[in-house]
Amino acid sequence: MHVFEELCLDNPGVLYTRLPEDLFDEIKASIPAAVKAAVPYQHDLVRNIDEEYRFPISQNFQSFLNMMWIAYRERFGQWKDREYFIPDFAWINLMKKGEFNPIHLHDGVASWVLWVD
Repeated sequence: MHVFEELCLDNPGVLYTRLPEDLFDEIKASIPAAVKAAVPYQHDLVRNIDEEYRFPISQNFQSFLNMMWIAYRERFGQWKDREYFIPDFAWINLMKKGEFNPIHLHDGVASWVLWVD
């Protein structure tokens, strides 16, 4: 069983964890192909980052996100009657010194972030 830890903030809750090493390696290895495909994604994002690209999400990662969604609902008792749609893509931000993601809102119920490096 994977361990998810809780951050106490003024919201329903935040879970954080480390990805299993094989899944992390899979994602990290797929980044160069996503950058090479160069499908810019800036037009859909609130940003102050020059390089943002569409990033395919594997079935393995989708399964992990679903497992985390289930753990979230159980831990915080929120949205137990709502499904979490996990698309087959996200975006990758290749950030340089001084770049940042400004404060912004997300549609839907939940969102996630993964720091690779």
